[in-house]
Amino acid sequence: MKKFWITALCIAVTVISLAGCGTASGSSAKNQQSGYIFTTGDQQIYINEDAQTVTDALGTPPSGTYEALSCAFEGKDTFYYYDGFTLQTYEKDGKKYIYTITLEDDTVNTAEGIKIGDSFAAVTKAYGTDYVAAGNTYAYSKDKMTLTFVMNNDKVSTISYSLLTSK
Repeated sequence: MKKFWITALCIAVTVISLAGCGTASGSSAKNQQSGYIFTTGDQQIYINEDAQTVTDALGTPPSGTYEALSCAFEGKDTFYYYDGFTLQTYEKDGKKYIYTITLEDDTVNTAEGIKIGDSFAAVTKAYGTDYVAAGNTYAYSKDKMTLTFVMNNDKVSTISYSLLTSK
């Protein structure tokens, strides 16, 4: 239950601080293969990708799913709880798309090798210094998405990939 509330809080902070309530900018491509990529096993996951393709490939989430009315989009958001990460989707025109990927623990990492517990120096070595900082949160933007690192005592405590939205 603690994992759920931490995930929900991280997603809420990311959505509010980076996106606000609005609609997705641009079109929802079938597979927007751009921006930062999250890989788990042999599966590459892109923000704004067709969620059905991803969830079919990943199988049933071991820790289940959760649906809630969306603040940022019309319809519902669905959360898929896999080992080490959570996928959040949004609905558009009857289809679900990947909206946020949140890394939950050090069993998974970014494509560039950063995981929960790594130092801020490791983050800047992997991604550079072209970030936007807000308190202990560092956001890298690329191709209509943001990769965010939340730091706690110079250690990565949260990593999330998010779709940029506009009002």
